[in-house]
Amino acid sequence: MRDPSSAKLNEYSQAEEPARVLLERLGWTYVPREALASERIGEREVLLKGRLRAALLRLNEWMTEEQAERAIFELEHVNEVGIARNQKIHEYLTFGLPLTVNTTHGQDSRNVRFFDFDHPESGLNEFVVTTQFRVRLGNEKSDTEDDQRVIKPDLVLFVNGIPLVVMEAKSPSLLDVWRSQAVRQLRRYQEAGPEWHGTGAPELFHYNLLCVAHCGAAAAYASLGAPENAYFQWKSVAPYTDDEVREHFDVEPQGQAQLIVGLLAPATLLDILRDFVVYEPDQGRLVKKLPRYQQYRAVSAAMRRILSESRPEERGGVVWHTQGSGKSLTMLWLATKIRREPRLANANIAVVTDRTQLDKQISDTFRRCGFPAPERMDRSRPEPEERRARRRRERPGRAEPLDLQTVLKQGSGRTAMTTIQKFEEALTTTDGKLDVLNDSGNVFIMVDEAHRTQYGVLGSLMSRALPNAVMIGFTGTPIDKGFGRSTMKRF
Repeated sequence: MRDPSSAKLNEYSQAEEPARVLLERLGWTYVPREALASERIGEREVLLKGRLRAALLRLNEWMTEEQAERAIFELEHVNEVGIARNQKIHEYLTFGLPLTVNTTHGQDSRNVRFFDFDHPESGLNEFVVTTQFRVRLGNEKSDTEDDQRVIKPDLVLFVNGIPLVVMEAKSPSLLDVWRSQAVRQLRRYQEAGPEWHGTGAPELFHYNLLCVAHCGAAAAYASLGAPENAYFQWKSVAPYTDDEVREHFDVEPQGQAQLIVGLLAPATLLDILRDFVVYEPDQGRLVKKLPRYQQYRAVSAAMRRILSESRPEERGGVVWHTQGSGKSLTMLWLATKIRREPRLANANIAVVTDRTQLDKQISDTFRRCGFPAPERMDRSRPEPEERRARRRRERPGRAEPLDLQTVLKQGSGRTAMTTIQKFEEALTTTDGKLDVLNDSGNVFIMVDEAHRTQYGVLGSLMSRALPNAVMIGFTGTPIDKGFGRSTMKRF
C-alpha cells in the first residue's frame, strides 16, 4: 500500500518544485502565495489587480487610473457563463476591450490592450508564477485558513496579473494513474461536471488559456472543460534545440521539462493565446480547441519561410498531415497568422480543394471558428450582365454569387474557398483566354490533398493564373515519382 505522505513529498520534489525552477529559468518570476495574498482583497479575487492596473497603464499610454479601473471592472463582469464567458474574455484579451473615454473633443472609443504580443519579452509584460494559490470556494462565506474551504492548484501562471495557466502536479510514483488524478482535480477546480458543483472555484478559469497535468516524468495539457482523453503531450522544445535546453536551462529535454520549455515559455504562450485558439460548436455545445505541437510547429515553420525567403517557390512548402489530425485547423491557424502579419497586409488567400465536399467542410470550419469573412466561391467567373439583371428581378435582395475570377483578379485582403476545377473557367472571358488572374507575390494558396491535383492540367492552370503566389500543400500522401510527379518539387 502506498504511503500518502511519501507520494505528496515526491509530488513536490519531483514535479512541482522542478517545474517552478524551470519556469523561473524561462523568464517567469516566482512570487510566493503569501506575498500575493497581500495584493488581494480576499481569496475569491483571482485577478492580481494591482499588477493588471500597472500593466494597463504601461500598455495604453492614453489611459488614466480611473479608466484602468473601468477596464478591469468590464473584464470581471462579462455577461456570459461557462465556456462562453471564457470565449468573450479571450476575445477581449487578444483583440482588445472597447472602452468609452471622455476627451477634449467629447466621448471617444478606445481599444484596451492587455498584452504586448509583438514584443512579448520587451518588459511591458510581467510573467509571474506562484505555488499553492488559494482560491475560496464560491459558496463559502468565511476567509478562515481551513484548507477544506479552498482550492489550491500547485502552480498558477499569471501574465500581467491575469491567470492564464493552472497546473496540477502528481507524484511519478503514481505510475499510470497520475494523469487521471491530476485531470480529475483540475476538472473539480473548474466544476466541469454537475458532480463537482460547489466544490471548485470556476472563477479562476474565466481567464484560462490552458491547464497542465504533470508528474515530473510526463506532462499533458488541455483547454478549459476538456476530458482526460483530450489531454495531450507537447513533444517539442522549439524554438530551442535539445542541446540548448541542456545548456541554458540545465534540464534534459524530456518529461514535464519538454512541455514546459516548448509550451510555457513566455513568447510561445502569448503566441498561442493570440493566434492558436478557436471555439467551435460541437454537437450543441461550445468546445475550446488548442493546437497540438505538430500543428504549432508546422504553422511556425511556414511563417518563418514565408517571411525570410524572397522567391515564390522558396516561400512555400509541404505540410504532411495524417488522416484526422486536424488539417483544417492547421490551415485556419496559418491563414490567421498570414492575416495578422503586417508585412503581408491585404494578402489574398485561396484555400483550394479538389472536391465540393472538402470545400464545404473546410469552409464550414473557417466560418464556425470565427475566421473573418471566408468566401466560398459560387462560380468561376462573372455571369453575363443580362443574366445578373434577370436574377436580381427574380430574387431581389439576395446576395450576389461570388466568382473566383473577380475575387482573385480585383480583390485584396480576401479569403477565397474554392475547388481547383474553377480555375479553368476563371481564366476565360468573353474576349478570350486570360494569361493571369493575379501576378502579385502577396497571394497565398493552400492546397488540400495536394498529392492528387498538382501534376496535370488543373495544376498548370492554377500556376498560370497565379504565377507569383506562395504555394503551400497539405497532404497525408506526398509522392515522389520524378520531376513530373513530386509533391516536394511541386511546392
